Amino acid sequence: MTPEEEHALWRKRFMVFAIFRLLGVGMVFAGIAIALGDLVRPGGSLPFGLPLVLVGALDALFVPRILKAAYRRQDEEAGRR
Repeated sequence: MTPEEEHALWRKRFMVFAIFRLLGVGMVFAGIAIALGDLVRPGGSLPFGLPLVLVGALDALFVPRILKAAYRRQDEEAGRR
């Protein structure tokens, strides 16, 4: 693999990491806004907002770790590092 190809691969991986983290954080903020704000109904809606907060937090925390393990497995299979 040429240095340019390797750079492109790592750039793509970083973008995927960043997108998943941002989506998770966005879901947390959306869940808080739904639970405490007037987006769904006046006074907030905890049954709709709380699950979104939890799923967003899990997404932001654990999906990058899962991706890292998958990338490591791909690298070992391809003979890189």
